[in-house]
Amino acid sequence: LKKKYKAYIYLDEAHSIGALGPRGRGVADYFGIDPKEIDVCMGTFTKSFGSSGGYLAGSRRLIDYLRSCSHSAVYGGSMPAPVTQQVITAMRIIMGREVPGEGAHRIKQLAENTRYFRARLHEMQLIVYGNRDSPVVPVIISMPAKLVAFSRKCLGKGLGTVIVGFPATSLLLSRVRFCISSAHTREMLDRALDIIDQVSQEVRIRYSREPMPDWAQDLLRKERASTAANHALTNGIDSKVVMNGDVLSGKTHTHRQKSKKKQ
Repeated sequence: LKKKYKAYIYLDEAHSIGALGPRGRGVADYFGIDPKEIDVCMGTFTKSFGSSGGYLAGSRRLIDYLRSCSHSAVYGGSMPAPVTQQVITAMRIIMGREVPGEGAHRIKQLAENTRYFRARLHEMQLIVYGNRDSPVVPVIISMPAKLVAFSRKCLGKGLGTVIVGFPATSLLLSRVRFCISSAHTREMLDRALDIIDQVSQEVRIRYSREPMPDWAQDLLRKERASTAANHALTNGIDSKVVMNGDVLSGKTHTHRQKSKKKQ
């Protein structure tokens, strides 16, 4: 469309830079697009970089123009040195220049955490928006009163959430937003998901009637089979018995062993 109509592409990377793509370079990296095809790229340093401020990238001609004519550039102050150094260090970590391979490991772990978290939310029949690899996870709660109730009940159980409602969104698209990190352990995610599971039943926000996505079903099936196998090995049980699918269908391993003895 850009080439056909001679348009410009303005890309907001606020939620994707440092989080999406095999190298953590954002949307262009995720979809394998040449960054030169993007005319203006905007982002923030407050999320993946853990700092403050933001950036605008484009052609030299564009940036020179903005430096001369943009109100924020002309009247704004420079970023403090500690803030700037935080951005530089975070960028070096993402690029793997501080510790070789660390950036790639964090990006991979973030993707795994995000998919697992989203899959569990789909399983709860919640309305989940966004790409399956996006670590910013919005859950739609259409009724404003339930939005506040959900947030307060979660906080009472030890889970802080970010809620966004009207007029920041349309009236029926109020949402609660969860932000996933590569530093989250599986235990942390499961604890948060248990709270969401309890509160979503209490507040009654399980609106989704869409079938669970295939990728989410496959992921949870493999996850639970792996967990069952590890549990079996830890307790000295033959992993083949657990991996045959009975655990996923709700049958207990003890029952399986008794059946084998009777035979």
